[in-house]
Amino acid sequence: MTDININTDINTNINTDINTNINTDINQEIQSIRDTVDFLQQIINTETLKQMKSNNNNDYQTYLIQLFPTFYESYPTLFNNIIQNKDLTFLEQMLEGIVKINENQDLKDSIEKDLGEKLAEKYLYPNIKKK
Repeated sequence: MTDININTDINTNINTDINTNINTDINQEIQSIRDTVDFLQQIINTETLKQMKSNNNNDYQTYLIQLFPTFYESYPTLFNNIIQNKDLTFLEQMLEGIVKINENQDLKDSIEKDLGEKLAEKYLYPNIKKK
């Protein structure tokens, strides 16, 4: 085997290992987000937290930030949407889209278009006055 073939084999193996690690890391991150969202939703739906929120919203937010500091720092908008009980209908579709794009970059345009259309159907089109 020549040096060129050996180097090509090594590069192919390294690239495969790197891509596998990136895919694994992203999939683990997505699963971590899902798990944390589920856990956070369980906590905010307890009677204790509901009462805290109704008594003092600032204490409620501060308490939850202290419970989930890393999640709050990494995903502040998502965190705030969760604790304010905002609509998370599209969150799972977005996370699944990230996984699919990570596995096959060629799907990026179609996934973005599909999600954009679904968001427009829910939020944009209903607010546009028909002429």
